Amino acid sequence: STLRKSLTAFDECRGLLSERRGDCQVLAKEALQTGASHVIAVGGDGTLNEVLNGLADAGFCSDTPAQSGPVLGLLPYGTGGDFRTAIQMPFEITTAADVFQHGSIRSIDAGMVEFVSSEGQLESRMFLNVASCGISSEVSKLVNSARLRIGSRLPYFVATLKALLRYRNASLRITLDGQETILLNDVKTVAIANGPWFGGNMNIAPDAKLNDGRFEVVAITDPGLFTALKHLRHLYDGTLKSLPEVSTWQASTVRIECLQGVRDVGIELDGETPGLLPATFRIRPGAVRMVVPVGLPE
Repeated sequence: STLRKSLTAFDECRGLLSERRGDCQVLAKEALQTGASHVIAVGGDGTLNEVLNGLADAGFCSDTPAQSGPVLGLLPYGTGGDFRTAIQMPFEITTAADVFQHGSIRSIDAGMVEFVSSEGQLESRMFLNVASCGISSEVSKLVNSARLRIGSRLPYFVATLKALLRYRNASLRITLDGQETILLNDVKTVAIANGPWFGGNMNIAPDAKLNDGRFEVVAITDPGLFTALKHLRHLYDGTLKSLPEVSTWQASTVRIECLQGVRDVGIELDGETPGLLPATFRIRPGAVRMVVPVGLPE
C-alpha cells in the first residue's frame, strides 16, 4: 500500500508479484506487450537485470539508441544495490518513488553478452551495470545461495573472503574491439563495467560512465591470498587503479577466453551467474530509457 500511494505520478499502476527466479523477465515482457509505458523493478540488481531482459524480449534495448518507448525504473529493495548507487537513487522507498514524479528520463547504455551455458549451449543476455568473470562469479553464487540477507555490503564482503580461500586463478585471453589482444596469467577477475560499483559497493571501475558508449574493462591479477587481503580496501575506496596488479582499458566490444586446458570459469551479470567463458560483451549505446533523480551528473 505504501508503494501504491507513492506512485502518484501514474494514472494507473498495476503490481505484478514474482514467485521464483526468472519471473520478472516474463512479467516485464508481458506488461510491455499489453501497453505499459513504464516498468518499475522493485528489488536489487538481480531483479533489475530480469526486467531489463524482459524489455529486450519485448523488442526493446536494440543496437540503436532509444528515442521513444517504455521507461525503466528502479525502487531499491534487496541484497544487491550497486546500480542504485550508480544512479544515486534514494534507498527509502517513498523517497525513491518521488523520483517517478519529479525525476528526469535519461538514455543510458546497456551491455549484451554471448556466453556458454552450463549445458554447453550458446546463449545471450543483457546487463545494465557490471558483468565480470572469475572469482566474482563465485562470490555471486555464494551470496545468492545464502539464507541470511543483511543489507547489501555485508553478504558480499563475507562471500568475497570465503571465495578468496578456495578460488584458483585463471589464464585468460582478452580481445578489445577485435584488435588489441592481452594475455594474462593469475587472473582473479575481469570486470566489464558500464557502471562504477559492483559486489556490494565495491568501486571496481571509478571511471565508468553509463552513457559514454564504452565499457571500462578492469583486470585484477593476484598471485597470492595475502596480497588480495592486503589490498581489499582498494576495492571500496576507488583507488584500485593505483595497484600494480590492476590493468584497465576501454572498449565497446570485449572477448574473453580461457587460455589453458578445459577450465570452467564462470561469468556474472548484475549479480546473476548464467554461464561460463568464452564470452563476448558488446555495448548498446543509449539502449535504455530510465527515470533517474534530477541532478544526476551527465
